[in-house]
Amino acid sequence: MKKSIWLGALCMLAVTVYSCKSSTSPSEIAKSFETAMLHNDFTKGKTLVTTKDQPMLDQGEEMTKSNPAPDSIKAILDGAVITASNEKMENDTTATVDVKTVFKQEVMGQKETTNTYVLKKVKGDWKIDLEGTIKRVMENYGAAMQGQGGDSLGESEAAVDSAAAPILDSLSK
Repeated sequence: MKKSIWLGALCMLAVTVYSCKSSTSPSEIAKSFETAMLHNDFTKGKTLVTTKDQPMLDQGEEMTKSNPAPDSIKAILDGAVITASNEKMENDTTATVDVKTVFKQEVMGQKETTNTYVLKKVKGDWKIDLEGTIKRVMENYGAAMQGQGGDSLGESEAAVDSAAAPILDSLSK
């Protein structure tokens, strides 16, 4: 009898621990996505974005196949250091994360980039919302053009370029 009570308690503990297991954080997803895009790993990238955004990655994959990055660029990208910061929960299903990538040497005139990703919780898992990310960049750009955001139009253009860099880079390789 005592064995069955202990066995039952052990099973309950295992179920409790497993059910409390937290999903991967928005920061971890954003870093994984940035890494996948730097290495043109569209298969991994598609697992990290919302279903509606997967066709964008399909397009990027097709463009990359027809115009692959030279080995010299791949070597620089392999040594990139990626960090996430400023994770902000807007509500239970939306978050933003800044992802900074620092390269060993300049790539397309930049030694580092910072991108702010919008993430959505889908069936309990955080996913990159590419459409939401691009929309937010464009809203910030529009506000700056009207004199309501950033200090200057130049800063806003830099923000747009930075936020769109992983997508544009993957499409141009």
